Amino acid sequence: MTRLSQWIERIFLPFLTWPAMFMLMAMMLITVVDVLGVKLFSAPIKSSIELTQLALAVMTFCIFPLVCWDESHISVDLLDQFTPSWLHRARRVLIHIGASIALALLGWKLLEFAQRSVSYGDVTEFLRIPISYLITVMAVMGWLSALISLLKAMVVALGKKDKV
Repeated sequence: MTRLSQWIERIFLPFLTWPAMFMLMAMMLITVVDVLGVKLFSAPIKSSIELTQLALAVMTFCIFPLVCWDESHISVDLLDQFTPSWLHRARRVLIHIGASIALALLGWKLLEFAQRSVSYGDVTEFLRIPISYLITVMAVMGWLSALISLLKAMVVALGKKDKV
């Protein structure tokens, strides 16, 4: 399992950071150019909001697998001080399995939504980009996150050291 976890950490997850970084850079550049266009030329980019929304969705869903693997979820540790330390690993495994199920269901529902979007012919307002492309990327990232979360559950269950 260590070879798999090393491959995920060193090769696979950094590969997913590139689209997220590119989208963040694109959002920043769009905003800067749009503000400069308004202030200097009184001419905003007409589709800047649309481009920013698309980039934000792609960036957010590309980050999901990284969050799952790094266990960077939002958590409230109200019961940690009352829980015996031998239960911490089981709790982490259950959290990852629950997250995997939720993310797989999210991917499934997003794919259904993408199929409906294709049948309706939904496109973005200004650029006329089919919305189904974006929703399909979101569904694939949801499934990928579910797989990563499931793999992390196995790594935690079989691992020797416990991170609290």
